[in-house]
Amino acid sequence: MEFMIRRAEHSDVEELVELRMALLQEVGGLTNKTEIETVSHANKMYYEKHLKSEEYISFVAESQGKLIATSGLIIINRPPYLHNLLGMDAYIMNVYTIPTYRGNGIATALLDSCIEFAKNNHVGRIILTASADGLPVYEKRGFKRKSSAMELVLNG
Repeated sequence: MEFMIRRAEHSDVEELVELRMALLQEVGGLTNKTEIETVSHANKMYYEKHLKSEEYISFVAESQGKLIATSGLIIINRPPYLHNLLGMDAYIMNVYTIPTYRGNGIATALLDSCIEFAKNNHVGRIILTASADGLPVYEKRGFKRKSSAMELVLNG
């Protein structure tokens, strides 16, 4: 299977939205047409704004002119701490490969692109939330499981 990894561009927004909707449907986050349309529109607006401003970095895998996988990364600037004196963290999200293309090293290649981008931008720590299927990919690259995360949903 031949594929090329590249940074996403504004012209990829529609396909990025499609991949995001596929991911959300697969993990059970969307269940009906109205939800899909609402979240799809919100994601389109997000990608158009944040890809342009580079607040959201996306790498994509392309095969035969079609996007078959994606990953996302945001940089978080926080006060420095002992193990990260620049205070730069990266959060990797939305790693998704179309099911028929899985098992070809695409997610690993996307992850490697995210890690390389983070290194080149002085990031001291990368965080992510992994699905059960994604754990081996991340562990292979040295990510460690942590259980300290908590959340408070304010709008949902």
